[in-house]
Amino acid sequence: MKKSNYCIVLLFFTLLGSVSAWSQDKPEKKFSFEIGLNHSFAARKVDAFDNDYGLLFYMEGRRKISQPLSVALQLDLSEFYRDSKYGGPYTFIILGVIPTLYYDFQIESKIKPFAGIGAGVAFSNIKAVFNDGYETNFCFMPSVGVRVFRHFTVAVNYELINKNYSHANARIGFYF
Repeated sequence: MKKSNYCIVLLFFTLLGSVSAWSQDKPEKKFSFEIGLNHSFAARKVDAFDNDYGLLFYMEGRRKISQPLSVALQLDLSEFYRDSKYGGPYTFIILGVIPTLYYDFQIESKIKPFAGIGAGVAFSNIKAVFNDGYETNFCFMPSVGVRVFRHFTVAVNYELINKNYSHANARIGFYF
């Protein structure tokens, strides 16, 4: 893993530790903001590239619209690395802007499983230079996860973009 990925993980847990002492007895808010880390897995082998993985982050604003339903706008930055038999390594970067609808299954519990579905746009780039060779694609994203202790989220989603850029994300986040 690159040094920059270690720095991102260290920064995330430092921020997490500084605010985890907030009271656990507060009721759930109408609006929450979430930040977290993605661990991305490429969906399939593309041409001469071997699949690998990457680590980046996401941000999401979520608003309750009724008791089990909420809507969100997610900004998702994912990356994964691929080695090629013709040279490399290459970095695949995907920026997703995805409105999402979530359903919470256990509303009054400290452990709240949820499922979500989103559709938006993904800006994808194989060369990691967004002014040279990026593509704009439709993105469909189902997700499942759990919110625990009123501040943490653990989730998995799959961003279905196209054959070159579709990928799964395992994520851990902090919301406030």
